[in-house]
Amino acid sequence: TSSGFDRATSGIMQFDADDFGVNALFPQSEQLFLDSAVHEIAHALGFGTQFSFNGLVDASGNNYIGTQAVAAFNATNGTSVTSILLEDGGGHWNECWVEGLTAPCAPVDGSSGSGLFNDPELMTPFAVDYPATISAATIAAFSDLGYETIDPFTNISLPVAANIPAEVPAPGTGLLMFAALLGLYASGVRRS
Repeated sequence: TSSGFDRATSGIMQFDADDFGVNALFPQSEQLFLDSAVHEIAHALGFGTQFSFNGLVDASGNNYIGTQAVAAFNATNGTSVTSILLEDGGGHWNECWVEGLTAPCAPVDGSSGSGLFNDPELMTPFAVDYPATISAATIAAFSDLGYETIDPFTNISLPVAANIPAEVPAPGTGLLMFAALLGLYASGVRRS
């Protein structure tokens, strides 16, 4: 707990080589990988994962009620909803905005519509193969979590992925062994 907010203290992300590796059956693009990584970092910081601990969802757990994000959602979409519906199912456990067309499920990015695998907002459950955007509602949700943020109506697009090498060469076994032994020596651990 920090300043009255429950915060995540650690997080783990694991990306599957079957999806993102060069030998994947359906390899994903570098852009999709970048957007997916930033999406998962947002979860590690508390988006969705810390909503219930901070009183930002209703009793059902399906509706986000944080005042700043709901206000940003309403300002962006010209609505007057009191909650934002969260994705329920598909492995997302109410941790993402719903991707959809009808209020209160309108796309949180304010776009005219979206379809399956066609929503550019970073915190919906489906990524797209072009730079994601971070909506005002998403930025404001971090404010609801107690983070100091930028103005939620600042238009943010994630960077376009540069030419990231498909594989990073691993150091040789000897170099790894030397580094491990050096680390043991430096920490004062010695074998008798």
